[in-house]
Amino acid sequence: TKIDSLHAEEIVNSFFPKAKDKVFGTITSNLKLSGNGTLPQSVKKNLIADGDFNIRDGKITNAEIAKQLSLFLNVRELETIHFRKADGTVKIKNGIARLNSLFKSDDIAMDPKGNIGLNETLDLAFDLKLSPRLTERAVTSKIGKYMKDEGGWGTIPLLVSGTFSD
Repeated sequence: TKIDSLHAEEIVNSFFPKAKDKVFGTITSNLKLSGNGTLPQSVKKNLIADGDFNIRDGKITNAEIAKQLSLFLNVRELETIHFRKADGTVKIKNGIARLNSLFKSDDIAMDPKGNIGLNETLDLAFDLKLSPRLTERAVTSKIGKYMKDEGGWGTIPLLVSGTFSD
């Protein structure tokens, strides 16, 4: 299948109901899909997919991890993460989506890699990079002074595991 333009929230809301209304943007994708079943649980269990995706003008909002990072780093812009573009690959087999991606904006970059279970489990690792402007505000936090590179960008390594609910 080739998707030329679809709202990302339609895909997220369908496959990950507990993440409903958290991911937005316009997605394009090339996917090879196979599977069987008609009920949602059967489809999730039997789905096999391999492809790439692009998301433009997106945002991640109402995510508990973003709220907690915003508080911890004292950077309100992390409550809703806006990104200009995201690119990546996804492979789905045995109810698990293997993700390798890169999200970018003027102020934030992150490269989530890992597994997202179609049962809504998470096991992702990535570096969250903050622009010099946001890093300066985070420097007042307890870890801010340790996270700057020579260009002033801050890097925070993250491991996200659990479920969408947690």
